[in-house]
Amino acid sequence: WREGVRGRGTAEHKERDLESRRAIPLPLAPSLKGRGDKMEGEAPLAHPIKLNDLFDPVVRIARAAGRAILEHYHPEVTRSDKADGSPVTAADHASEAIIIPALTALTPDAPVVAEEAFAAGRVPEVGTGRHWLVDPLDGTKEFLKANGEFTVNIGLVENHVPILGVLLAPVSGEI
Repeated sequence: WREGVRGRGTAEHKERDLESRRAIPLPLAPSLKGRGDKMEGEAPLAHPIKLNDLFDPVVRIARAAGRAILEHYHPEVTRSDKADGSPVTAADHASEAIIIPALTALTPDAPVVAEEAFAAGRVPEVGTGRHWLVDPLDGTKEFLKANGEFTVNIGLVENHVPILGVLLAPVSGEI
């Protein structure tokens, strides 16, 4: 898929590709189809999710987080290590500081599980309900190598099934 998007090159082709991906049905998440009934074990929705209404705001959130990351994209960036030994930088924290409040404002009833907050012991209860799963800077080692191979990852999960995802490559701006 990535090669197909790169090969097309024009904004018109990329926009058509984006529109076609938005139209993909989600058979594993029947509650998104507006049905009144629910599957066994499915958590009731406080507010029905319209994925098309969420996609563009989540892209804007990812882009804002990507801009924050790029403010720290220089050789002097300070690295520290989490308890598990993996690296973390100010860029990770700056990105997450944008994403969490923005997603909370967008969907107040959906908790946000974010990597740096999780590493610090702040883990919201999610159960089988919908929640956001966030890696504010996926590829911190690559970020530190300054090779451009890192992303902002934001996903919406419901009943243990991913139902929406946005990945942004901050250096290229590619979604």
